[in-house]
Amino acid sequence: MSWMVYVYCENDILETVLEIGRTVTVGSGNADSIRIESRGLVSAQVSLTGIDTGVQLSSGAGVSFAGDIVTNRVMSAGDIVRAASGVSITFFQKRCDLNQAIVLSDNSEITIGRSSRADISLAGGQVSSNHAVLHNMGDGWELIDSNSRNGVFVDGKRIKHTILRDNAVIFIGGWKLRYTNGTVSFVNTLDKAAFSDKLTTTTIRETTPPQSQQLRHSAPPPQRANAVPYPYFQQSPRLTPDIKTLEVEILAPPKTGEKPTISWASVMLPPILMIVVMLAIATLTPFGGMSLVFTVPMSIISVIVAVVNYNGQTSKWRSASQAAKEKYTKYLREREAEITAAETAYITALDAMNPSPDKCAAIAKRRERRLWERSVHDKDFLTVRVGMGTSTSNVTLKLPNVQMETMDDPLLAEATRLKERHGSLHGIPVTIDLAESNVVGMSGHPNSV
Repeated sequence: MSWMVYVYCENDILETVLEIGRTVTVGSGNADSIRIESRGLVSAQVSLTGIDTGVQLSSGAGVSFAGDIVTNRVMSAGDIVRAASGVSITFFQKRCDLNQAIVLSDNSEITIGRSSRADISLAGGQVSSNHAVLHNMGDGWELIDSNSRNGVFVDGKRIKHTILRDNAVIFIGGWKLRYTNGTVSFVNTLDKAAFSDKLTTTTIRETTPPQSQQLRHSAPPPQRANAVPYPYFQQSPRLTPDIKTLEVEILAPPKTGEKPTISWASVMLPPILMIVVMLAIATLTPFGGMSLVFTVPMSIISVIVAVVNYNGQTSKWRSASQAAKEKYTKYLREREAEITAAETAYITALDAMNPSPDKCAAIAKRRERRLWERSVHDKDFLTVRVGMGTSTSNVTLKLPNVQMETMDDPLLAEATRLKERHGSLHGIPVTIDLAESNVVGMSGHPNSV
């Protein structure tokens, strides 16, 4: 089971497919699967994971759902959450492409909506009763939004009216349709679709979808006795993960100054010499003893003041150093979390583009649409996964330039260790391009090759 996730951002719609176990994030960070800027979003504001019963939503900042703020919830088909101003997310179960296309010719106008009176009636709470109109221009078709509540999107952009080009993808309230040469086909079929008697259909492949997904009065095409249906298909656009590289600049540790020092000789020697001189004077003069009464206390006080001063400066330096350490350690943790998220998204994307043999077998067995997603025009058309290995990280860390006297800074050493920890990625798919490799061989023990 898979889930379609649509992210509405005012005049744009973004989509992704969630297989069970796959996680995507929506936010403003460079590492987010779906990145949206300037909408009040934070990095990884919403995390979405495909599960058997729906989509597991997690959000540290919380999102609005049915008037409440939620941070953790399993979302169902048709649910809508509001992540930020102008940013909404909705979910639908991914279904197979319908095997019938609607022929638009010989009609001047075709209405689309939830109403049973619409020429193309689409079930769903996000579809308005009168959602859109297709107008025959003679040499093409114009799609017009009938002031619908949730809008009409063509190729990811919200429109009021537009002339449809071949292979244009239309989004209407969770339904995804494709216009091709005067026909409309259903890319992702929801629960119920029906159409008026003035429309006709044509078969675009011989696989039969579940009964609930068939258009209401259509009959399956006749087949010869004992014929095995071949999975003819209409290839959908390939949705490739966004593989990002990231450069993270680590700021220099805050400077706290050198640790205060004290020269005990310079502190103690002057008072001692003063007392010795006063003792000599007291010995040689009849009234010299009186000077000792003042000299000794003053010398002791000067020593005490110097010691107190030194202790105070040392205490301030220790406090400043500890605060700087805590602040810089927190900063490094935040950077490491950003780096880890980017690396995880990178590994997930590579694994999605180059699935394991077990996943490939499952795709072939279920005849999923991914079985035909690569074409000869793709750079990885003949790229084959041969195993798992280690590679350079997709995140480049740039350490601060420091002067020689700060190279032994323990905080800078922490930044260096951070770079060492994220220099390589382990457990990523290793691939080989058969189109560029004339000879391919494998070496090793037979049990491990």
